[in-house]
Amino acid sequence: MIRLFILAAIFILTFQYSFSQNSFKDADSTCTCLESLLEVQNNKVDFSLGLENCLSKSFREAYKFSSSEMVDKYLVDLENFLKSNCMAFNQCQMIINPMYKQKTESRIYNPEICKMFKSGEFEEKGGSEKTTVSMMDSIQIVKFEKSGYYTKSKVIWTDDCTFKLVFISSTNPYEKMMTKYGDTREIRIIDITGGKEIILETEFAELYFLNKLTKL
Repeated sequence: MIRLFILAAIFILTFQYSFSQNSFKDADSTCTCLESLLEVQNNKVDFSLGLENCLSKSFREAYKFSSSEMVDKYLVDLENFLKSNCMAFNQCQMIINPMYKQKTESRIYNPEICKMFKSGEFEEKGGSEKTTVSMMDSIQIVKFEKSGYYTKSKVIWTDDCTFKLVFISSTNPYEKMMTKYGDTREIRIIDITGGKEIILETEFAELYFLNKLTKL
């Protein structure tokens, strides 16, 4: 779920750094993707997940840097580049910012269905690399395929479709910078389709981010 925090960083963090235009080799395809995304701007779920997918074309490059500081500086410079060279980025930013401030309406009509997420292996594709989320009722472990990083959190269920993640540890330098031991965030299951596609909403810094997992 690290992509949630990267996405937040693109719109929230402010640093000064200078990368050359050649550093943003996927920026043109990102802009094209954002232009097509404007067609679904009235659907928060599709728009939010689509935005994440579009930005992943460029922000995956951030992980070539060895320090979290360089990652942050790259992301902010990328944001400035897109602001200056992609009108669709600015339009999408104006649309998504109010969306992030509002909880998404749940599509779950039978809370019993959420219990399928209490244990098992789930996959999150896109972003810089594929991740696997292992749920073991009271523990969640997120494994990053290429880098080998992992993040471990305690899971506290507050109802059938809502749980809190309490950060325990991580080997991911970016997440270690963003999160400290004991930090808690609330996550709601807002939709499950086909018995395997799960859409989650995470509250972070008083904003609400969506992501999708697939049961393996």
